[in-house]
Amino acid sequence: MNRQAPAQRAERARRAVEEAARATFVERGYEGASVDEIARRAGVSKPTVYAHFGPKEDLFVHILDGYCARLLTPILDPDAASLPIRDVLTDFAIHYTAIVLDPGVVALHRLFVSEARRFPTLGQRYYAAGPQAVHNELARFFEQRILIGELQSHDSEMLAEQFSGLVLTPLRLKMLFGVLDSPELGRTQTYCENAVQLFLDGALPR
Repeated sequence: MNRQAPAQRAERARRAVEEAARATFVERGYEGASVDEIARRAGVSKPTVYAHFGPKEDLFVHILDGYCARLLTPILDPDAASLPIRDVLTDFAIHYTAIVLDPGVVALHRLFVSEARRFPTLGQRYYAAGPQAVHNELARFFEQRILIGELQSHDSEMLAEQFSGLVLTPLRLKMLFGVLDSPELGRTQTYCENAVQLFLDGALPR
């Protein structure tokens, strides 16, 4: 028990620093955030922050890397190939928007964009783990449906990008610019259903 106590305290301190750093970076950006403030908010000493994460740049990369890792999860139903296309796309749209339009995720997205020039490799990693991974998964699904003649013959990657844009763009733009704090569940579902309808109106065989 005594041997575990220091390890448990260290883990609690580490989680506290991560939470404080995430909030501070979101509020102040990379340049405006200081290790002193992060330590104060976490309730730990400045040397503790350095001991766990190193300098501020390493801590920033750790926070955004953790976000990227959480994005790497399958987002389509495992049985998507055998389900009606409208059901698959509607379920995808509702699930995807619930993740991407979460206010905390929107704040991190804004942070990624603002610091992309300072950390270009990290920005590319975010894009690959988030938007690109989703587009790839959607493109594979669309390619299957094109092969069986359920969709018109199109570039499946372009279809994936355009469908994602239909689903996300209107509400996320409002959130990114502070016009909307958080979308109502009913309104989000309506956007998703309309996006699916518009997409299928153009993509289904004539």
